[in-house]
Amino acid sequence: MNKPKCVKVIIVLVFCVSTLLCGCSTTKFGRNHEFDPAHIVFRAGALSDIHQNLNNADNNSFKMVYALMYLEKLSGGELDAVLVAGDLTDTATKDQVGQFKNNYLRCFQPEDVPLIYSMGNHDAKNETYETLKTYPEWFGPRFFQTDQEDSRIEEGNRHCVVNGIHILTIMPENYAVYGEVVMGEKTLSWLDATLAKITTEEPGKPVFVLTHAMPYDTCYGSDLKLGDTKGKLGWYSRDIVDVLSKYNQVITLSGHLHFPLNDERSIMQTDFTALGCGSVRFMAIENGNFEDMRSATVMNDCAAYSQGLYIEVDIYGNTRIVRVDFYNDGPIKEDWIIPAPKADGSHLKVYGKNRAENPAPVFNQGGSAYVNTDGTITVGFAAATDDDLIHDYSVFIYDKEGNELRRFNILADFYKYTDPAKMKDSYSINIGTFNPAAILIKVVARDSWGNECEQLIAF
Repeated sequence: MNKPKCVKVIIVLVFCVSTLLCGCSTTKFGRNHEFDPAHIVFRAGALSDIHQNLNNADNNSFKMVYALMYLEKLSGGELDAVLVAGDLTDTATKDQVGQFKNNYLRCFQPEDVPLIYSMGNHDAKNETYETLKTYPEWFGPRFFQTDQEDSRIEEGNRHCVVNGIHILTIMPENYAVYGEVVMGEKTLSWLDATLAKITTEEPGKPVFVLTHAMPYDTCYGSDLKLGDTKGKLGWYSRDIVDVLSKYNQVITLSGHLHFPLNDERSIMQTDFTALGCGSVRFMAIENGNFEDMRSATVMNDCAAYSQGLYIEVDIYGNTRIVRVDFYNDGPIKEDWIIPAPKADGSHLKVYGKNRAENPAPVFNQGGSAYVNTDGTITVGFAAATDDDLIHDYSVFIYDKEGNELRRFNILADFYKYTDPAKMKDSYSINIGTFNPAAILIKVVARDSWGNECEQLIAF
């Protein structure tokens, strides 16, 4: 018996609607298409190193709330998730977790905007993991509604899905073994199996992996040497790289270092994509023996700066990353666009290490040196120019035979501005007392990639 025509029409309409609702957002993933801001399927903030404490050092409570509110503003009021790559707290106490939770609830309800976090070394009390199970207890089940059946919340290895986008968090076995963060076999096996399943079933989608410590030799700071850690704390993980390198859909989100996102090395593509998340509470830098610092790796004005990421994934699987300077209320430089994952890895050709092969900085103006009334010498020079930014300068003092007498390293002010054009246009330094007739002065400028230019300065 033939079905009535009206029934056939209804069936066709239902099929079309279900295709639009269920298939539209998945079948387009992985296609070659420019990033489409009109069709976003996932909007998230990505933060790290929030370091909540009851003393409110560095105004950390306000900074957390302000960052969350600013990310919501960037999303147009449609933030889908907040991702935190570790160090939610300062010393992993129940009160600090409570402060973090309360500040989050001031901005969002976890049912509406899920919080997905990995634990950092500051969240692992005494660098054991006695807090690993208590964090979920302190937060409560409302904060874990996006976890899938294969999540291992009690181990810190979580698999969450928001709007069809997969987010994994992983927990290391130890934060300080021979200066490296060791993920360990349990975490690596879980990560490998989970990524294998996701990427087989859903190719063309980015998969976000939150790991507080960076995968070794990827983005800015991921090769920080043991000597910079005083032998106590690891900054990167080597054992994770082999697993991640099997899955080119992966985008890692890491923190731990507090390094400025103004540096283009904060994104790096190898066999996967690695991102630094900066720091909400305060900023740090590599140990370059820079002058006028609070410590070897912390600037005097470190607490003035607060940074993070705003992430969008479109209907094709392209990912847009906005670096956010919460202190200056704006995006840092240009957005990063990561093309939708391709089986051949061609989407990994945008932000590779080959970016180091760029023109060296240039000194367009000379410098000067003069003797002060107290007999010391001041060296001044105009800032060098670069296609991106100057990272640092060195002022060398030589004797007439070319032997180095002193060296002064100066960190440029690139981390202070969303636009490198606003960086200061000159520098000066007092080099102490020398016989002007017996010395030579050379200034070297370096970009982020280590490319250099130099000039001699005469009295």
